[in-house]
Amino acid sequence: MDNMAQLAESFIAATNGAASRQDALLFLEARDMDVQAAAALYAVHKHFSADMTDFYTANPPFPFAALEENVFSFTVETATDLVGTPLLFVNLKHWHKDWVVDVSKGVVDPDALRAFQWALFWIISKALYVPAVRKQGLTLLSNTAGVDPSLSIHNIHMMLVDFIRNVVPVKLRTLIVCDDRPQSYFGMAWAYVSPSSQLLKSLGVEIIECNPRTVMSYVDAYSLPVEMDGKLVYNHEQWYKTQLSHFKKAKGVAPPEQQQQPPAAAPQSVTKSKPIIQATKVSQQPRPAAAASSSSASSTAPPEPAVVPSYEAISAAIIEDYKDRLLMHVTIAGKPMDELERIMARSEALEDARQRFGEKTNASVQSVALLESVLIDAEKESDKTYYDNVFHNVSQSVGRAKKQWEADIQSGRLSTVSQLRIEVFSLLESLKPESIVKNVWDTVESAVQKEIEPLYRSLER
Repeated sequence: MDNMAQLAESFIAATNGAASRQDALLFLEARDMDVQAAAALYAVHKHFSADMTDFYTANPPFPFAALEENVFSFTVETATDLVGTPLLFVNLKHWHKDWVVDVSKGVVDPDALRAFQWALFWIISKALYVPAVRKQGLTLLSNTAGVDPSLSIHNIHMMLVDFIRNVVPVKLRTLIVCDDRPQSYFGMAWAYVSPSSQLLKSLGVEIIECNPRTVMSYVDAYSLPVEMDGKLVYNHEQWYKTQLSHFKKAKGVAPPEQQQQPPAAAPQSVTKSKPIIQATKVSQQPRPAAAASSSSASSTAPPEPAVVPSYEAISAAIIEDYKDRLLMHVTIAGKPMDELERIMARSEALEDARQRFGEKTNASVQSVALLESVLIDAEKESDKTYYDNVFHNVSQSVGRAKKQWEADIQSGRLSTVSQLRIEVFSLLESLKPESIVKNVWDTVESAVQKEIEPLYRSLER
């Protein structure tokens, strides 16, 4: 047995057999192969994941209520920093004033803070579908433009880093803070030596302070949103509508009147669970804060009756498993499933649902039909993610090559349109994935040619 296999077995044993081998790889990577630290992170992660079950029954649906504004930009598939680490954008202009922890008073508004935590947890959970995120981790790019002046930016960053490191199995590599506010020499010096900055650094997160003029020293223009003077176009309103429609379809698989669970075991109110982040210092090891805070109360309360999984809960689990299967296929095969593979995979998932739903009723038949439509949507989303990745990778390479071509035109090395066309053709051929569908690649080529068009015109003069 090799070392990795031994570590995985040790991790699974440390979780009392609750974790899978896939969990072992994910959590061990997030904790640099430290078995005990990975197991502790797993425990907190599973505790918070269990709390997320309220998400499927909440109204309005969480975390979408917190994500309607562009606080977190879900562009991890298409944006990286200059060293290639996927980016997650934080737009502090939309940060809620009640998403704060007051060191002297504790959590100011637990419900509001919990909404923020759900939103961040959900966003990064989706980011973990991207292989590059699991392998390389994440860089946070915090845009402070328009932030409420009453908020402490360092406090916000501590909350973000604390929650990600203590709850989510992902390596947080760097925090890039793009601050457009004028800074005095004293302000810059204090930002560097302040306790919060030192604490962030002690957690192993590299802190980069920059401004709108210098941010491109760390992030390529093609990975920078247009509102930060970059070239990455991101329509948050459209993304929000798409994700919300998917949620409503998923939520629809469990007709409320047919949920198979006793009235006494109804879902908790979304206001009861406590947020993970506490008002004390950020710890370097995960801690099950919400679990610990409720242990004394639960010791005197009568045990709750067992809950029979509803159609909704079963369907939600099948949908997540199906998304994982789609992602695994792309990771291994280098391309999305073909039509026959999809039909077979979808049929297996639907048969699994029928078996787990139990007795055939009108409600179960309806739920299977709705589940199938959600699985088809998941396939389309997987395709879009794959093709977006292809387009982004090509765009980045072409953007770098374009700068060289501009210099070559200025120096006279490139002097004719035909020479430039040969250069462009050679580059695209080297970038073209073997498995890509022709009409998709034609669209990519057309977009690239449009980007290069100004260079062609300059040579025609």
